[in-house]
Amino acid sequence: MLYCLKPESVTSLHHIAQALDSTAVRKMPAEPPGAAKIFQFHCKTNILHSVFTLKSRIQVKKRKSDSDH
Repeated sequence: MLYCLKPESVTSLHHIAQALDSTAVRKMPAEPPGAAKIFQFHCKTNILHSVFTLKSRIQVKKRKSDSDH
């Protein structure tokens, strides 16, 4: 289902997004302390590893299906 937004609706959504962004930035600590910083680093590393693994599996399957045709 497609929705057509009026220009004023888009402007309102833009203002809401800006307000949410500025609130999130204010609530975010500048630097997480000790263990939280290490945990955050490991979470980011695990996510990146998962993304690269998934991407490589997709590429392998794509190459396999291309060679079958």
